Amino acid sequence: MEYAQAIAETFQDVVTSGSEGYSGDNVHNRNSLHYDGLAIDLRLFKENPLAQAQDYADAGYTVLRERNHLHVSYDPEGIRK
Repeated sequence: MEYAQAIAETFQDVVTSGSEGYSGDNVHNRNSLHYDGLAIDLRLFKENPLAQAQDYADAGYTVLRERNHLHVSYDPEGIRK
């Protein structure tokens, strides 16, 4: 996720959540990749969230648009979200 954080810095994206917390604290889903340091959440840019998401997808990350943020994760086995 260091590379995703570097992308965030390059494009001045705001990381709103990283690997803080613990499984079962109700901050993220119980099986979240956040707890393993494999996911970050980003504030959405209103101008063009699809272009913002594409920067991370092009780098090999899975990107999900959630209600009010982008969820960027690295899960090569595709086991968790």
